[in-house]
Amino acid sequence: MMSGWKLAVLAGATLSVASCRTGASQAEQERSARPVADAIADVVDSLVVAEALNRSVPGIAVAVVADGEVLLSRGYGTADLATGRVVSASTPFNIASATKPFTAAVILMLAAEGLMALDRPAADYLELPPFYRTLTVRELLTHTSGVARDLRTDNNDDPSASEYRKRLFNSQPSFASGTRFEYSNTGYTVLGWLIEAVEGQPLEAVFRQRVFAPLGMDGARYRASLEDDPDRARPHVIAGDTVRAELFVSGGFGSGGLSMSADDFAAFALALQRGDFLTEDQLEAAWTPATLADGSPVTVRINTENDSYGFGWFLTELAGRPLVTHGGGITGFSANLYHFPGNRVTIAVLSNIKARDDGTAPVDPLARRITEAYFSIASTAEQTF
Repeated sequence: MMSGWKLAVLAGATLSVASCRTGASQAEQERSARPVADAIADVVDSLVVAEALNRSVPGIAVAVVADGEVLLSRGYGTADLATGRVVSASTPFNIASATKPFTAAVILMLAAEGLMALDRPAADYLELPPFYRTLTVRELLTHTSGVARDLRTDNNDDPSASEYRKRLFNSQPSFASGTRFEYSNTGYTVLGWLIEAVEGQPLEAVFRQRVFAPLGMDGARYRASLEDDPDRARPHVIAGDTVRAELFVSGGFGSGGLSMSADDFAAFALALQRGDFLTEDQLEAAWTPATLADGSPVTVRINTENDSYGFGWFLTELAGRPLVTHGGGITGFSANLYHFPGNRVTIAVLSNIKARDDGTAPVDPLARRITEAYFSIASTAEQTF
C-alpha cells in the first residue's frame, strides 16, 4: 500500500502559478510567471545579504525553478577573496554529499538497462572484503548496508582511491546488513566504484555522459581541483573575526566530489520537472521510503517523526508539502537541494564556506526561507488569475 507521503507526491497536490489557469497558452503561462520571478528575486536578494553576506559568508549561489520555468539563477558575493573574483550563476561550488542523488540516479539507470540488479549482492559486480559480500546494491543506496560509516579521519582527509580501498578492506561492518539505518559516506563511495566496475570507465566520464551532457549542466565537474577548474569558487573558513582561504578537499568518490553552479542546478531541475532525467518509475523508486530486511520502515528525523530515506534522497515534509532533499558540507563548502515533487518546485543554495554551530553559511535556513517566500508569493499570484 502506498504511504500518504507517496500518494501526495504522485498526485501533484499543488500547481505552481505558471500553470494555474486551465488552457492557458505557453506565452500566457510565461507572462504569469514573470511577476513571481521578479518578486522571488527581490526576496532572495534581501535574504542573501541579510543572512549570509552580512555575516561574513564570502559567496552564495541560488537557483529557483518552478513548473519548468527558471525563476532565478544568480550568484552573490565573492568566489575568491584573494582575487576579488565575484560569484556568478555559472560559478561551480563543491556540493559535497548533495552528490548522492546523482550517484543513486546513475545506479537506477544501470539497473533499468539490466546491467545490475538492486537486490543482488554488490560483490557480484565489484571485489569487496569477505564480510561485505552479502550486502545488496539496494542496501547501499538506502544506508542500511552496515558498511563502515566513514573511513576518512576527518572532514579535511582526502585519501586517494587506492588508499580508501585499503581502508575499506581493513574496516569492519557497523552492523549486520539490512538491520538498521546509518548514514554512510563509505556506502556511496562503494556505489561510485560499483558504477565504474559495471561501466568500465571512470566515474567522471559516466557522470558526463549520463547526466551533465544530456541535461546541459555545462559547469558540472567531478573531483576537479582549483588548478583543473580555475573559475570555480574557492573554499573559505571563518577563523575568529577573519575569513581566510582553505585547502581544497575533493569530497569523496560518489559519496561526494561533484561541483556545480546555480545554472547547473537550474538545468538539473528543469530536466527533473519535465521528466527528462529519470523515468516516472525510477523517480518513484528513488522517492519510496526504504525498509529494513524485516519489513520495518526506515525512519530518519529531518523535519517530522515520519521522515525516511529513499535512493539518495531524504524524504520529509515542509509546510505540509512532501519534500525530497539532500545537503552537503565539506571543508570550505556547503550546499542544500530542495525538491517538492507534488509542486514541481526546486531550490538549490550553494556557499563557499561550511556551516558552523552559530549558523554561518546558512544554506538550509536560506533554502527554508526561500521556500516560504516562493509558496507565499505563488499563492498570492494564483489568486489574481
